[in-house]
Amino acid sequence: MDFPSAGQLIRHYNAFLISGPLVLAVSVGFWISWIRSLRKPPVAGTSGGRHRLLPFALATLLIGSVHFLGIYASVANAIRFRFDPKDATELRIVRATEEGRVVDEPPRTISDRALIAEGLSRLALSESRRRNHEHFLEGYRIQIIVPGSTTERYVSVYRKSSGGGSVTVTVPHLGAGHAGTMSNAGEYSCPGFHDWVARNVDPLFAGR
Repeated sequence: MDFPSAGQLIRHYNAFLISGPLVLAVSVGFWISWIRSLRKPPVAGTSGGRHRLLPFALATLLIGSVHFLGIYASVANAIRFRFDPKDATELRIVRATEEGRVVDEPPRTISDRALIAEGLSRLALSESRRRNHEHFLEGYRIQIIVPGSTTERYVSVYRKSSGGGSVTVTVPHLGAGHAGTMSNAGEYSCPGFHDWVARNVDPLFAGR
């Protein structure tokens, strides 16, 4: 399954995909200019001016590195996350009260491979979603078991926003946590997968 796809990643991160490399390129220019200035004979009365470019070189290096590492770590996670839904043999599910917090309970499982494949295939229809100074509440953390794979794949789904109203947030991530871009593979909206979760996961927790 090509999820998250290149198109989904481009729509999600858009200009941030090139901002890091561009700022780093500017930083390289500052560093080259600064090094060249050090090789020139000093001019009387301008010793401090030889280092005027150094703060700009350091600032652009820091900003560019943060942008580049943050965004492209998430892109790398997205590539590692991809798999064929037909290869998934089990889903292990726990309830999530909010981002980063799950209920301490034995996971419920789904092991019908055809049902799993049908549900996970819907992720390919996800659309990019931007946060609006919010965090997400009430949903599930779903671990995807793919035999023979060493990648720990999870999908967290959330139904409410701290800003109010319902959402269909879907977050693919590597490892149980997904705080920040270093572990997740973007944030998306996927009503189709949420419909599948409502029909097939909610009944597992009925009465809880």
